[in-house]
Amino acid sequence: MEQNSYARKKFWEALNILVGDGPLRKRFGFVYGMLLILNVEKDFPEDLRERFTKLIGQMDERKVGGQNGPIEINVDPPLSDELAEEVLAIYTNLRGGI
Repeated sequence: MEQNSYARKKFWEALNILVGDGPLRKRFGFVYGMLLILNVEKDFPEDLRERFTKLIGQMDERKVGGQNGPIEINVDPPLSDELAEEVLAIYTNLRGGI
């Protein structure tokens, strides 16, 4: 299997969720839940580990629910724009750049 392909696949799925329909906070909640399954040491090159950890941390600080229901991330523009841009930037780096 190609290096970082699992993380790249999950970030591609995350981008598709972010540009989809539905409430922004729910879309970020789906993205958060999906990206949590990634292993920072195994799934990322060393130069992206800190960025991924920071991204997850920013969403974790704003998460609502999740115990017995869906997770939502309490985020609005401009922070939601910044988080979405970081998802795109990490995906782009996992693809090897533009």
